[in-house]
Amino acid sequence: TKVLFRKNSKVIVKPNDKEFYAALNLENVKNVKVYFANLEGARFQHQSTKGERGMGIYIVHSEDLYFYKPTIKKFWGDGLYIGKLEGKTSKNIEIDGAFIDENRRNGISIIAGENVKINNSVIANTYGTIPEYGIDLEPNKPQDELTNINIENTVTYNNSKGGVLFALDNLQGLPSKPVTVKIKNHIDYYSEKGVEFYADRGYQKFVQPLKGKITVDGLSLLHNKTPLINNQSQRTGIELILSNISANNIKVNSNKLNNFAEKLKTGKEEIIR
Repeated sequence: TKVLFRKNSKVIVKPNDKEFYAALNLENVKNVKVYFANLEGARFQHQSTKGERGMGIYIVHSEDLYFYKPTIKKFWGDGLYIGKLEGKTSKNIEIDGAFIDENRRNGISIIAGENVKINNSVIANTYGTIPEYGIDLEPNKPQDELTNINIENTVTYNNSKGGVLFALDNLQGLPSKPVTVKIKNHIDYYSEKGVEFYADRGYQKFVQPLKGKITVDGLSLLHNKTPLINNQSQRTGIELILSNISANNIKVNSNKLNNFAEKLKTGKEEIIR
């Protein structure tokens, strides 16, 4: 299926009191391309205070999807959600040139995905209910996975709690697949935190340390209260590789970066300002 939004077309969500909905729902589909999607939620006209899952684009149990220059604004929950349903992880998903703005929960939530690419996108002004991040990589359960997730040439801007969050607590209880995430040439402006890591947020759930690799190459953090933070947690087996990182236009030296990466493994808090 190929879907083309013409120049002046827009899908506008009617005000409602639903705790869960999606303007564009992709569940158990394959081989879909969507061009210039223009989606607008009704977060400011929502008729209830309950719930947080009114989504712009909701992807579960699907594969081989491509989105070119979607605009996703003002949703009660996430602008874009990628996850798992009925035991099937969404895979081979590419988001190219997205503009995601003023959503309530997260700009993008990646709960479970394999071969996910987010390129040349802007995620801005997320606020309203936690987590309130531009991009949140946060599995729901041990059976979820973050495999070959690539975020490149993307900007997070003025998101209430932070630009990018790794919250890996729920990959616990079973031997999970290794985490593999790469971030390249990313910029955050004005979010409270630039990039934040939680191995377990103190829940101490892990039966065994997580495994995998997170690579961040080319990260510019500007006007953040806390540019880069690793929170106290359990020991983890995830390898963190950091290079070409700057905070407020000052390059962070390799010794600081290596120390930060080591603290992720040992579960000690570390902050780079």
